[in-house]
Amino acid sequence: MVRYTLGRIRPFSITCLLITGLLGTCSLFWPGCHDTKSEGASGSETSRVMVLGIDGMDCGITQDLMKKGQLPNFTALAKEGTFMPLQASMPPLSPVAWTNFITGTNPGRHGIFDFLIRTPEKIHNGFLPEDGVVKSAELDKNEIRIPFTKYVWTRNQTKTLRRRGVPFWDILVRNGVNAVIYKMPANYPVSDSAAKILSGMGTPDIEGTYGTFTYISCEPSDWRKDIDSGHIQKASIDKGVILVENSSGKKTNPVLYGPANPCLTEDVEYKDRHITVPYEIYIDVNEQAVAISVQGQNLVLKEGQWSKWVRIEFEMIPYVKSVYGIVRFYLQSLDPYLKIFVSPINLAPGSDGIATGKLDSQLQESCGYFYTKGMSEQTKALTQDIFTVEEYIVQSDMVLRERLTALDALLSEFKEGFLFFYISTLDLDSHVMWRYYDSSHPAGSGSDGNKYSNHIIDRYKRMDVVLGYVKSTLGPRDILYVISDHGFAPFRRQFSLMRWLHKEGYLVYKSPVKARLSKLYADIDWQKTLAYGVGFNGLYLNLKGREASGFVDQADYDKLLDRIRRELLDLRDIDGQRVFRNVYRHSEIYDGSELANAPDLILGYDEGYGPSDKSVAGTWSEYVLSDRLEGFTGHHFMDYRLVPGVVFSTRALSANKARLEDITATILKEFGINPAPGMTGIPLY
Repeated sequence: MVRYTLGRIRPFSITCLLITGLLGTCSLFWPGCHDTKSEGASGSETSRVMVLGIDGMDCGITQDLMKKGQLPNFTALAKEGTFMPLQASMPPLSPVAWTNFITGTNPGRHGIFDFLIRTPEKIHNGFLPEDGVVKSAELDKNEIRIPFTKYVWTRNQTKTLRRRGVPFWDILVRNGVNAVIYKMPANYPVSDSAAKILSGMGTPDIEGTYGTFTYISCEPSDWRKDIDSGHIQKASIDKGVILVENSSGKKTNPVLYGPANPCLTEDVEYKDRHITVPYEIYIDVNEQAVAISVQGQNLVLKEGQWSKWVRIEFEMIPYVKSVYGIVRFYLQSLDPYLKIFVSPINLAPGSDGIATGKLDSQLQESCGYFYTKGMSEQTKALTQDIFTVEEYIVQSDMVLRERLTALDALLSEFKEGFLFFYISTLDLDSHVMWRYYDSSHPAGSGSDGNKYSNHIIDRYKRMDVVLGYVKSTLGPRDILYVISDHGFAPFRRQFSLMRWLHKEGYLVYKSPVKARLSKLYADIDWQKTLAYGVGFNGLYLNLKGREASGFVDQADYDKLLDRIRRELLDLRDIDGQRVFRNVYRHSEIYDGSELANAPDLILGYDEGYGPSDKSVAGTWSEYVLSDRLEGFTGHHFMDYRLVPGVVFSTRALSANKARLEDITATILKEFGINPAPGMTGIPLY
């Protein structure tokens, strides 16, 4: 088996790609680029298969741009081989969809149904939904107290994937095929594998969240912002030194927030368990800059400038055990108020769970530090009014630039076997920039509407340039697939399932007055509740013998489900528009051993409609239906038939329709391997 060793890349090749993309030119060749064609081009039997995964690439938009001549490389690929819609999963959520691809089967067999799930035996007072992809770490029962200290020696607490089934790359490597998997979503923590893997969407930051930033501001109006994805630090300037107020109101140096320390004894209070690293910030008014000093590393930033990645050590046990993160600082403003954005602290390459085969460390050696956190684009900073649109685009470009540098490194070492490469930019930009693309969106586009109205289209054009570069590295025996997990649609009206269930008498609160002030499923009377929602598209009955505080008799299960389903399908908005295209019973769309864990009903929203953020979080909403005025304004949390993805291939495929799980079976066939038992995908040629 060939080992992948990534040497230093020539920076010019990817720089050419980036400049070409920024200028909107679609030239495929750049002087100084690597010659990465496989030896198959000179007659060898060796061939390579690559899958380029572009999250959120919509079939309808792609077709329209191809007809207008704006995606020449995709158009050429369609003529050379195949282009067709790719059926999304139901629900068309990225963890579900990409797991269909990973396992070659449906959620009833692999067990991933949503971003969030519930554990039936925990449905009682104090219930909280759980991560739908990752099981929480189990506490180590064999800890050893270190004498005369507040520390205990404990093994690393490992999280595990909920996913069932065998990932296709393990089948490949068992059959002697090299496999490199870059940023596959819903694949953290990575399991032991002979494939070389870097985890993607779902990889947390060092605090264990999906992205918690810190915002240091001297502007009083910022201190009152209610944000759910960051720490606001109230700052002041004292003789050129930036100080922040801590929880006790004392002025001190700012701190970087690390993980809760599992190596502290149980008598240490929770509020004191988080590891923090203090650092200093100095302002130089004459130079219009700030200096940042942290753990012996010194940075100078001008207004509007991002720092390089900075490696941070968080000590769990002094001089004995540490974890490491990487962070970037952004000097947003100096005048009239100083404002500094501190990125979520990413797990440093080499951290447990993010890679196999040291792929993260090898990429670091070739490309420098990079975002390891799953969803790296700072969408929350934009939707919570920390970033301007322009600042978000700059940061999104930084992420894409890192990805393309990694692409160049991986392609330069891609001599045989299989390579999967994932790009998130189009998906996350479509979520937050749709209001500018869709002139009729109720959120409006403000005074910047015309400036950003083509941003999403420009992202498609950038993907076309990336495709052209990838194609230029392939030989005649190589096979390329370009796939997306789902498409995109406008998100104009939001529906609160929890409020509707309450209004219709299916969900009961102990005190509706208290419920208005509560969050996360608080104050629900489970002894009287018939049904509840969890996640973006799931509805569950509160069933006796299944839920801990079950209220619905098993004999009433079918009748009650049919009634709720009928009422949801009959639901109309104030203008007569239906809210749901379809509502599915799990047995209609899934099969397999995990079926019992699926939602009882899966909601397929109609175009323009989707779940409200408050309902997803189990929080009270005043209205059943309301305009979508903030947050994501484009989405895909709807009926799968409305948001197909795409599949392009250099191979002429004989099938006239395709599902994600069919791509899996097709990849295996490329290497002469039959689908594994339990896979439901069918080869497309």
